[in-house]
Amino acid sequence: MDSQSQQMLMTMAYNNHQKNRSESMDYVEQWSMGEKRKLVFRWNVWRRMNSRQKQLEIVGNMSQPTLHKAR
Repeated sequence: MDSQSQQMLMTMAYNNHQKNRSESMDYVEQWSMGEKRKLVFRWNVWRRMNSRQKQLEIVGNMSQPTLHKAR
């Protein structure tokens, strides 16, 4: 699977996830179990990384002014 179709899948999965959390993985059912497990795992890792990134951004924004003063 090339990175572009993977990106499309991620976007699809994300949109589905936003729309209806319980249905977010339904479209994967068409695939073999191995592929599905890989994608579910990748999707979970991606989601975890995403939320961690958001947390980092929030923390970064909160501490921004003090950083500038220190410099």
